[in-house]
Amino acid sequence: MHLTTKRHIGCKCIISSSDNAIPRQGGLVDRLKGILSVYAYTKAVKCQFFIDFSSPFDLQKYLQPNTVDWRLPSEWKKKDFLHFTPLYLIGENGNRLFRQRLKKIPCVYSNFDLIDEINRIYGLQETHMSLFEGLFSPSKLLDEHVDRHATILEVPFIAVHFRFQQLLGDFIDIRGNTLNSEQQNMLTDKCLLVLQQLRAQHPAHEIVVFSDSQSFLGIAQHNNCRVIPGPVGHLDFTRNDDTYIKMFTDLWAIRKAAHVYSVVLGEMYPSDFPRFAALSADKPFTRIAQFD
Repeated sequence: MHLTTKRHIGCKCIISSSDNAIPRQGGLVDRLKGILSVYAYTKAVKCQFFIDFSSPFDLQKYLQPNTVDWRLPSEWKKKDFLHFTPLYLIGENGNRLFRQRLKKIPCVYSNFDLIDEINRIYGLQETHMSLFEGLFSPSKLLDEHVDRHATILEVPFIAVHFRFQQLLGDFIDIRGNTLNSEQQNMLTDKCLLVLQQLRAQHPAHEIVVFSDSQSFLGIAQHNNCRVIPGPVGHLDFTRNDDTYIKMFTDLWAIRKAAHVYSVVLGEMYPSDFPRFAALSADKPFTRIAQFD
């Protein structure tokens, strides 16, 4: 990509940023939601779009440009305040983004899904899948890791996702209680019952379980469910390449499912990870929720 700062300064450009300027931007899917939202906005207002995802890893290690070349010109890596301005929208809606007048190039930090709002305001019909697949294709590294699990992913399967946070005591997160041993056993038994019910509903499909709990993945595997091995972690707390590739492998695997489920029982968290994965591939998504 042969772009120069001189050539593009003054043009309407927006950069979706994920670097070390903010200590916590949310999990992987939060950041991808922000990227897709900013991309949808640039399409609405006819801006050039770039991604600067350099922390805690280089996004290009796992996702490559597809039909849109979003790679940031190397000479823009050190953003000077004469030409660039940060716009922090972590935890916000898109109002301040929509009011931008582009006197400088905004570097937008966002973790919200604004696509429906952008479609409504600008009369567009963008979908998560069209935006995601326009931007991304798997890198060679990600392709290799997904291919390693071909025996799991090339048969008809449903994806069932469980987000326990710290309830089972084996995951570091930004919030959440830890249950005692008896409560943990009761919760995992209820989750296994849901898996039994889903198996009855989908007799022609394998069940692949995804979770932030290593202990529950082991329990599910011992109950005739399939899992993709590897360490799990939250992006705000993890600095481990094996965990990063597991996140992307899980995302790509869930996109291949015939149906995606998110199970939320008691104090479990209604994760957006499986929902986003389903939307990015236009797959049916169901949230199974039961609160105490």
